[in-house]
Amino acid sequence: MSNGRAIVGVLLVVVALGSTTASVGIAGAQSTTSIDSCTTIDSPGAYTLTSNLSAESGDCLRITASHVTLDGNGHGIDGGSSGVGIEVAGSDRLSDVTVRGVHTEGFTRGILFRNVDNGTIADSTATGATEGITLLSTDDTTVTENTVRENALGIELRKASDNTIADNTANDNKYGLHIERASIGNRFVNDTATGNSLWDFYSDRYEPGTDSQTTVKNLDMGAVTADLSGTNVGVHAQGEPDSAPSGRTAVGTAVRTTDYGEGSNLSLSLHYDDASGVDESSLALWSSPNGDSWSKLDGSTVNAEANTVSADGVPHPATIEIFGRSGNGTSNATATAPQTATATAATATATPTAMQTATPTATTTATPTATATAPTAESATSGAASTTDSEATPLAAETTAVANASETSANGTTTSSTIGPGFGPAVGLLALCVAGLLAVRFGRRR
Repeated sequence: MSNGRAIVGVLLVVVALGSTTASVGIAGAQSTTSIDSCTTIDSPGAYTLTSNLSAESGDCLRITASHVTLDGNGHGIDGGSSGVGIEVAGSDRLSDVTVRGVHTEGFTRGILFRNVDNGTIADSTATGATEGITLLSTDDTTVTENTVRENALGIELRKASDNTIADNTANDNKYGLHIERASIGNRFVNDTATGNSLWDFYSDRYEPGTDSQTTVKNLDMGAVTADLSGTNVGVHAQGEPDSAPSGRTAVGTAVRTTDYGEGSNLSLSLHYDDASGVDESSLALWSSPNGDSWSKLDGSTVNAEANTVSADGVPHPATIEIFGRSGNGTSNATATAPQTATATAATATATPTAMQTATPTATTTATPTATATAPTAESATSGAASTTDSEATPLAAETTAVANASETSANGTTTSSTIGPGFGPAVGLLALCVAGLLAVRFGRRR
């Protein structure tokens, strides 16, 4: 009887706990508000676009509240060559606002965060704007996995600090990644910027003596990948140089640098692929005003483990290239070898006399190949984008005619591997056991 009461008590506790858990789950669920027209979002919560939107003139979506998530759900917002596609700005400074999964086209600004902290712009596209994605007086915000194309400025930071710009693609704009004025301590990581008609990365409008504390890591400019830090400078990918210092061989492709105003400075690292026939320890950065006479940069260093060559105080404007000694130098270069492996599977035949036959064969052929080619990038032209100092007045729309340039990465390595099936010792042992059992059973029958 006592056992029965105990079981009933346990069941009641389980039911009560299940009921409590269900209540918490229901209460914790957050409802989502559907958006099917241009509007203002003025309350915290989750919002989802349920259709494509269009604004013939002016702004479309405006977020004026903190703690808002707007999911475009892959939908687009078309504009009439003015206004803002999505503007995040309120009467007070906002925080914790996320915009993701939306496509804007044809606005003065595609996506604008103004006076925002701890925001996120992710997995979105902005095309055909004066500024594709803009952080204005916005701090500690992440811009990641977005695509900006055919804009005057792809991703723009103005008076915006301590932001992370990572894994974005900024192709075929006038300026791919642009940072200016009092924007301090921003980090660009693993971004791609190719085919931009002026500069792939550009920093300008800082007072002389100001350090923007900007860091750029793994900037893929199509023909070349670079790390850099600098203020009032720009970089753009170029092709392979037409000339080389005596006894030197170019490794990879060149970068063109420029400056904007006084007090500009640039530290630069260029990445390279291992290449046979070049003494890796001899690699260094060289500069040329116009690509026909070269000077080795003082303090240039090579990091063979990271495959980078670096220098501080890099000249601008100039063409910068990696050169190394060719011929008798020793290199630790290795090419990735495609492998083809075939194996004839072991076969086991079991008879009453427990006979096994196994014939494994394996042939491996490795042919190292390493080929790096890159088209010559168009000549870079210095110049500042047409912008205005006023935060309240939208920029005038520009007509952007950008050639659809396409550059193939010089860092690609093709690796293929085909491995045939085989049998190990365990399978052979199993075959012997089976043969033994068959032999015993056969003997008993006899």
